[in-house]
Amino acid sequence: MTIAITIGHRQSSQGARNTDGVSEWVFNAPICQAIATHLQAWGHQVDVLYRPDSLDGVQLLTAQLNRRGYDLAVEQHFNSFRTPAATGSEVLHHHASNRGRMLALAIQTRQVAALQLPDRGAKAIVSGQRGWEYLDGTTMPAVIVEPYFGSSPHDTKITTDRVAQLAEAIAGGIADYLEAS
Repeated sequence: MTIAITIGHRQSSQGARNTDGVSEWVFNAPICQAIATHLQAWGHQVDVLYRPDSLDGVQLLTAQLNRRGYDLAVEQHFNSFRTPAATGSEVLHHHASNRGRMLALAIQTRQVAALQLPDRGAKAIVSGQRGWEYLDGTTMPAVIVEPYFGSSPHDTKITTDRVAQLAEAIAGGIADYLEAS
């Protein structure tokens, strides 16, 4: 299987910052590499990709993914909200993609077990919602992983303490999906 692991956001617009002051882009780069290392050890071909650093970066990225013909794509993020009480893990998928939903459920099951944060579920995304451009732009099953709320000191501490377990859980969820499909 050929798998694309993409790092959410871009260098000049790095996304939210967690309570430690670390951006999504910086936080997720080593996690993406660790996910790839696990999957490669299990015999999969994996590329870790950064979103092009331009305003149309999502469109350029999805075009690249489609052109290269990956079997699936996973983009790594984290949530943030105006209140530090927001908590939990979720995985986003295109509302019309049954394979995307199955991939989201497999990853969500594993990441909730690893982090022990509230299960916010696998969420179907429709036009206009966050992540739509990425999920709708890909021709392969694709998901957006949101393992925790960076705006929550509790979530940030738990996830920072369990980064290795999180990477292994996401890789394991991908492997579970591939085994079942």
